[in-house]
Amino acid sequence: MDALAEANADAREVDDAVRMGGDVAVGVEDAVDEEELERELKEMVREAEAEKEAKLRGVQVPREQPVGVGEKEEGGQVKQPVAA
Repeated sequence: MDALAEANADAREVDDAVRMGGDVAVGVEDAVDEEELERELKEMVREAEAEKEAKLRGVQVPREQPVGVGEKEEGGQVKQPVAA
């Protein structure tokens, strides 16, 4: 029974797509709601930016040079970083 319902839903979806394509081909207005598409695009962009920001929040970037690195010791030699 579920398979039959799923097949009917698929057939309906194909029928809708064919009708929409036919409407666009003959120039029927309002076949595609441009405003709805624009809203969907803006929402997708917002979601992508939110995901990007969330990923970046988890990354900590050092803002300063580690203490002691690049400083000169007595005698003019540069201190080397100490391995942890």
